[in-house]
Amino acid sequence: MGRKNIVAIMLILFSVLGSAVFGANAQEQSFPGILCIADTNWEVQEWGANANTQITGAGRYEISYQGSMDGVALLLIDIQYAADYIRSEELYLSSLSIYLDGQPVSVDFSKVITEELWEEGHYRIEIYHSQGNTADLPPVDPMSIQFNQTLTVEFTLSSRKVTEQPEEDKDKPVPSQGPSEPATNETTTQPTGNALQPELRAQGSDRTWVLLLIIGLFVIITAASVAAFLAKKKR
Repeated sequence: MGRKNIVAIMLILFSVLGSAVFGANAQEQSFPGILCIADTNWEVQEWGANANTQITGAGRYEISYQGSMDGVALLLIDIQYAADYIRSEELYLSSLSIYLDGQPVSVDFSKVITEELWEEGHYRIEIYHSQGNTADLPPVDPMSIQFNQTLTVEFTLSSRKVTEQPEEDKDKPVPSQGPSEPATNETTTQPTGNALQPELRAQGSDRTWVLLLIIGLFVIITAASVAAFLAKKKR
């Protein structure tokens, strides 16, 4: 194998490795937030195919479902694959509102539960689950979730991270990192669940294993190429 071939192989491997690293970093900033809802008989169900949004960090989000229901057995939001990111950014649920055909419904925000889902790196915002943790202490009256056109859930994720202030502003108080606008129809207390807290178990990322595999292949191929080159040079 000639020197030019070895250099070409190394350049290709560096290109693939760089694309994988930068691609993974870009994807880490966006996670599917899906609305899951079912009526009281579990006959009408939605699992995020038609009601979803992309979670990109701290901010206010909205997910809407088009249809009609007369009471619910399930109403929650799953943020998929976001465990490591939420932990590293110290995100937490700071507000949540529900609108039925454009009209607000009463929500006891202190009873909303956030938790890790099935040890697969997802996070759940549980508003009501007839077979879940909110069955006995629901944040909403499940029979009050009645709509003919649209159900919309608005929620805010805030971060506990404090941005370092400029030197001249060191003596000034750090501003609150709560929602950018007043929340409606909920208390200002934090949910009782702990899933958006940093003390939860760390979850591995599939992309980590992909990167390790690529690095391993790069090392093996490079070593083989160098060995072949040196063997040819000795001849």
